[in-house]
Amino acid sequence: MELKLLDMRKDEACKVACRVKLDAEAAKNFKEKIDGNYRVNMILGNVSVTERQVEGFPIGFKGSYYPSGKEVYFINNHLSFKVMYHVNPEDDSAQIVGFHVDPYSINHEYECPWNDENPHLLTCNQHTNGVNQAFKMPLRIETDTEVVFTYDVSFFEYDYKQPRIRRQLFPGPNIIF
Repeated sequence: MELKLLDMRKDEACKVACRVKLDAEAAKNFKEKIDGNYRVNMILGNVSVTERQVEGFPIGFKGSYYPSGKEVYFINNHLSFKVMYHVNPEDDSAQIVGFHVDPYSINHEYECPWNDENPHLLTCNQHTNGVNQAFKMPLRIETDTEVVFTYDVSFFEYDYKQPRIRRQLFPGPNIIF
């Protein structure tokens, strides 16, 4: 995934990172990684992302469909980030102190034709900062599956007297993940 620029302390909802179509080899590779319990690790401001107090997050998961019971694979293509930061009162700079993610698998729907400059997803609600619950069907991994990768980010100020020692302080308005 390419690097995206975020505005520090500015919440974003349902942002499209990219759209890809899985060929047979990519679908097979994702399934193998899920079978191997692979996790994705991301770092923001030298802080590793956690999901439920565990470093990283799963690429996807296996499930079964009723009534056949057939086992299928799903990809986590929507990431909801929560970034905790400490503000230095002397210069208003922000220091990242926590980075959490909730991964979801969503079979995104969008208005056709696809617009690379301004895609309009029906499965996300940019005004309520989240996924439209009516469309929360997971996305199966199969050959020729179109995957739209999306994310939300919410910033939370975390106030404490002595912040952890950090290698990098972010004085500007932007951060990169």
